[in-house]
Amino acid sequence: MTIGAAWTRARARLSPYRAQLRFCLRMTAAALLAFALAQIWNIPLNGLWAVPTAVVVTQMSVGGSLHATTEYLLGTIDGAIYAATIGVLIPHPTTLGLAGVLALTIAPLAFAAAVNPSFRSAPFTGAIVLLIAGQVGEGPIESALYRLLEVALGGGVAG
Repeated sequence: MTIGAAWTRARARLSPYRAQLRFCLRMTAAALLAFALAQIWNIPLNGLWAVPTAVVVTQMSVGGSLHATTEYLLGTIDGAIYAATIGVLIPHPTTLGLAGVLALTIAPLAFAAAVNPSFRSAPFTGAIVLLIAGQVGEGPIESALYRLLEVALGGGVAG
């Protein structure tokens, strides 16, 4: 079989999956672009949240991606602001203290997500902001700002 014949046969077999293949390429491109930009711009955590955000918000249609990005970004903003505020106002130097602050952060954000699906990413972001801050030695405000930066980057390249 020649290369031309093999190519024609492959195209014929894959033709029914055109939309799925475009989606696959869009998501892959979004993830790689988010990763590349995080590396080029030397973003802390090296794109740890930019790449998954690009993957999560990429939808079959560009309009769907824009809607998902908007919801994800709004929930992230709310979760980051709330978690940073609680993290700054309530000292939590011990593991038990962190558990309490985590509960005070997650509970209201989970309620908001149950009432309005646009807040789905808020509890997740709240947990990340508090837990990452403690792991890498930064404050909750700095952790929240990095989370927002990376989510904006990932959402921007996916939209």
